[in-house]
Amino acid sequence: MGFECVCGVRHIQILLLVICGMVEYSMLLSMRISIFLLNWETVSNYTLFDDPFRQAVRHYTTEQKMILINGWFVLAFAGALISGYLTVLVNLKYLLLGIIASITVLTYVIPVTVVNTNYDMILAVILFTGLVHGMKDPAIIAIIARWTPRTELGRCVSLVFSSPTLANIIVILLFSFLNESPSSWTSIFYLMGNSGILWCVSWYAFGSPNPNKCFYVSSKERAMLSKSIATSETNKKLNISWPAVFKSLPFYGVLISKVLTTWIFRIMLFSFFFQGYMFARGLKYSVKVFGTVILIMALIPAVQFLVGTIGDKVITHKKYPSRYVRKTFNSIALWGECVCCLLIGYTTPVTWDNAMYIMFCHLGCMEYPGCLCSFFDVDRKASGLLFGLVNFVALIPLAYLTNYSFPVLITADPLKFESNWKGKYEPIWLSGAFACFIANFFYIILATDETNPMVPMEENPQIDVKK
Repeated sequence: MGFECVCGVRHIQILLLVICGMVEYSMLLSMRISIFLLNWETVSNYTLFDDPFRQAVRHYTTEQKMILINGWFVLAFAGALISGYLTVLVNLKYLLLGIIASITVLTYVIPVTVVNTNYDMILAVILFTGLVHGMKDPAIIAIIARWTPRTELGRCVSLVFSSPTLANIIVILLFSFLNESPSSWTSIFYLMGNSGILWCVSWYAFGSPNPNKCFYVSSKERAMLSKSIATSETNKKLNISWPAVFKSLPFYGVLISKVLTTWIFRIMLFSFFFQGYMFARGLKYSVKVFGTVILIMALIPAVQFLVGTIGDKVITHKKYPSRYVRKTFNSIALWGECVCCLLIGYTTPVTWDNAMYIMFCHLGCMEYPGCLCSFFDVDRKASGLLFGLVNFVALIPLAYLTNYSFPVLITADPLKFESNWKGKYEPIWLSGAFACFIANFFYIILATDETNPMVPMEENPQIDVKK
């Protein structure tokens, strides 16, 4: 008997993927924020007193701490390529289960490694964690492709990729609690590791790679998904023409857009960067800055879901081809962010910078129903593979540029920090504006050829947009 309730089984799968992203990103943030906060001297912090983890980390140099904070970016590009290839070869349920289980084990291993081994060993663990982390997104994209009709892609993709923001909220609040508790810093790793185990059990019990292999989906929903999702049969070999893909102009439009927007969202939108920028402006670490960051994080998932829903409604009415809808959302997001970057780089009031940064973050929500949904416009079985290939290229710059762009290890002397970093922020904001403009320009120009793979296969090329 199928599962019958108000929500469909496909929505349960999406919920599991959202929780997956939250748990996985929370585990990654454990080491990152631990080192960041351990750099601060807090008189009332009982957690740090005689804590072995703290004592070990404080012996690292500033350069070593910076490398550990950003180390999980270094090999993520290789993980994306590996996972993309595996999405067409193995069972997606067990692929994602293996990825999260591996990160869970590594989360338990990190504090033990810090306390009992040397710096080189903990660096190796962090690098390997980054490799496994890079494998998650292609697997998730492939699962979404098999469960989500085209008229629900915008909201589902937006919701799933809001999980890092939700994870930021959870980890920051959790660290605020641990900061005043008698527990040791290592407890954050065990708490996050336990959440990883719980998710793995839930996914093993209720997760499924596609509707045909799900034991509790109703026959009605299975028939609806089979009819609305254009995908090759799971028992047939994927037949994708690589020469056609690499000759496809829309493919390069998506590739260029992804490379440049990865720089924006992974580097510039990270809350640590904004906090560092506020320090360079001479603003002390305060409730005002901290509250602003929390407010941004709390609202973004709701805005992403709302924007994705609007995009889905427009596509459902079939008045315009979906590629036009995606270009519109993409243009609003990237050109709006371009203007925000320019204003932040050339304005002086701190209040104005805060307002522009908030607008910058929320405009970015419109990119999810934009070019990110282009990966579902081919045979759905190939979506994870293409996403892994594109992410492989997009993540390479982060392996080399991250340490320059993340001045998160704040020194005790604000004047020294300002003298070291203030002059470097304007070029970073300008690079963000340039990246936004170029990314959208190439996506609009190149993603137009209806004979190429990266356009919706369900669409009728002869559709009259005026009707």
